[in-house]
Amino acid sequence: MGKCTKYNKTNIGKTFCFTLLKEIVLPDNPAVFYIISDNNNCKFTIPKNYYAHYEFDIGQKIECRLDKINCSGHLFFEPKNPHYNEKTIYNFKFVEFKDIKNNLGFNEQIAVVTDFYGKKQWIRNAQNIKPTGNYIKAVVAYIKKGRLFLLPESSYKKILTPHKTFDFKIVGKTKLERFGNTYILNDKFGNTHVLPMQYYQNFNLKNSVWFKGIVNKLSSKGFLYIEPLHPKYTIGRTYRFKVINTITDNNTNHVFVEDCHNNLIKTSSANFTVKTDEKVMCRVIGLKKGKPILSEILLQ
Repeated sequence: MGKCTKYNKTNIGKTFCFTLLKEIVLPDNPAVFYIISDNNNCKFTIPKNYYAHYEFDIGQKIECRLDKINCSGHLFFEPKNPHYNEKTIYNFKFVEFKDIKNNLGFNEQIAVVTDFYGKKQWIRNAQNIKPTGNYIKAVVAYIKKGRLFLLPESSYKKILTPHKTFDFKIVGKTKLERFGNTYILNDKFGNTHVLPMQYYQNFNLKNSVWFKGIVNKLSSKGFLYIEPLHPKYTIGRTYRFKVINTITDNNTNHVFVEDCHNNLIKTSSANFTVKTDEKVMCRVIGLKKGKPILSEILLQ
């Protein structure tokens, strides 16, 4: 598995080349999955239902972006769309305008269009755009699970890139069913975002003051997860943490350490054991919900 370790949290957002080997149905799961493999025989699964319209062939070479690694270590890949590229403008066939309440609970006008595959897609923030004949130009902001997330053509230079850092400002507060008490944010391009308040009480975030945050990922509902830079921990640097508890399961040493805000953070140690109250070194490899994401414990 050593050759497969490049598929890690530090490489989220990067694209890799695979061969589509076959389709399978997993036990106790009626869904069909693609099996993909790289040149080192590292194999992964991708759910076919999101990408059936791409009409991939068995044996075909496909490029896939590493999008996510969940808490169980499962990897999620996004195959490259054969027809559309992100941050590129295309013509889409216009269907209708609709007023909706979006997934954050805000009122919004969208334009319903159809894409190359005949699938209906939404152009967000469509209140100021008009069709030209039967078509509307829109930029493909993001692609996730085979779905296009479209914005008006004029938004081309306002798209935030996942896994990069931008400036944000708190412009208000609200309460959302999804997140509870929430900051409303603006970025420097005028886009609106939200940030759950509960995870950032120790971050000294203030109304009308700019702060730097990372775009952690795109939600499947179409909004971005913003993560303020941590007041103490910098991604890529190594810090000392106190061990609070350890558990051994399936020959893996699970270690729980305490961060500077008394949060418990789960990490692991591979070939050595650690004890409660011991101080260990870990590298910060990401941030999530106000907490550092830590590497495996480093040898002292």
